[in-house]
Amino acid sequence: MGKNMYESNCLRHMSQNEIPFQGPLICDGNIHRFSRDAKKNQPDEWYVAHLGFLSSSQPYLCCSYGSWSDGCKFEYKSWEDSNKVYSSADRKELQSKIEENRRLTLIEQQKRHEEAAKKAKTIWDSASSFGRHLYLEEKKVEAYGIRFNETYSLFIPVKNIEGDILSLQFIYQENGKFLKRFLPGGEKQGHFHLIGQIHEESLICIAEGYATGASWHEATSHPTVIAFDSGNLFSVTQAIRSRYPSHRILIVGDDDVNAKMNVGRQKATEAAETHNCLCIFPEFKNQRCGKLFTDFNDLHVSHGLAEIRIQLESLVSKQETISKHLSFKDIDLLIDQTSSFEDLTGYVWKAFLANKKHLKGSEIKRLSKKIANKAGISVKDLEDEEERKEINHRSIALSVIDSFGHGNLVEHLGKIWKWNETGL
Repeated sequence: MGKNMYESNCLRHMSQNEIPFQGPLICDGNIHRFSRDAKKNQPDEWYVAHLGFLSSSQPYLCCSYGSWSDGCKFEYKSWEDSNKVYSSADRKELQSKIEENRRLTLIEQQKRHEEAAKKAKTIWDSASSFGRHLYLEEKKVEAYGIRFNETYSLFIPVKNIEGDILSLQFIYQENGKFLKRFLPGGEKQGHFHLIGQIHEESLICIAEGYATGASWHEATSHPTVIAFDSGNLFSVTQAIRSRYPSHRILIVGDDDVNAKMNVGRQKATEAAETHNCLCIFPEFKNQRCGKLFTDFNDLHVSHGLAEIRIQLESLVSKQETISKHLSFKDIDLLIDQTSSFEDLTGYVWKAFLANKKHLKGSEIKRLSKKIANKAGISVKDLEDEEERKEINHRSIALSVIDSFGHGNLVEHLGKIWKWNETGL
């Protein structure tokens, strides 16, 4: 099987994982960006491909690829997609070549990160803190720690936990659409932009995009961290939790109900469950008014800042209910006053579980059945859902731990590095 066949199989592999790329693959070990959505024209997808030959003249292709927008990642290996039986010598050589490619790529990526950080600083220093931008006007938000240039671009700094600028996000208009780009070679994973200041008693909020975070900050005055996209939510939340272990953290999630997969809700929930945070999603009246509303900036623009405050107060009220000591009469009343499936299976069920030890056996059986009946599911389904969440917490934690066990650790620049194909 030749290299052209391997490339065709790799492109088919990408398409099967819903990250279609027309090709051709550039197999130079560098990150290449592309867009799987021609209409969107937003290069949120990436791949890193290595093509080589063994001593036996057998070609091989290894390609890692994924999407920054939702954090998904896949890998194609030609030797796993072939009926050819490799000798032990071939397999040993394959492993050696892959490890060497990864080591060299890691060194090159670190150089690009350093060069991008210097370039970001130069661009940032030459930009103005004062300006207007159509994006801000359309989103009805102010400029918080961002800058502008004369070509009508808006710059948002991408900083690490120490406050160093590592990269920039550019927002500009092209053919009537607002496009978002990151500085090529810049490091983004686990890094963010902060609106406001974090104090000892602060509730730290984490949002995906700048407009969502700015709307949330304007409505609540809470310090708000911008993760830039759902694929970066988990690692940013991890970084914030590590720096602020005792702070309350609230993830201000996007609710991508119109998408094939609700990635915004999925990624926000995963990050919240793993790092002991609360999570909130926007609720729109009148079935979202027939528009594709997904985030709290949409809520701000369509319903006003006051509605954001109302929804935050509702979340706070629900959390206070969970923490209260409730009698069976209180829980009865709470069930009677609640109608949505999410609330019944969410905070009402949690309030019931929190007070279960104070209830009699007959009350426990009756109340659990009452919640299940009103939610339209069985008691077993309610209990299974709670068990699934516990399993999910454990599986996520194990997957994070396990991720450090694949591939080799590499010593470079006086540090121990873990291989990451995206370099971000």
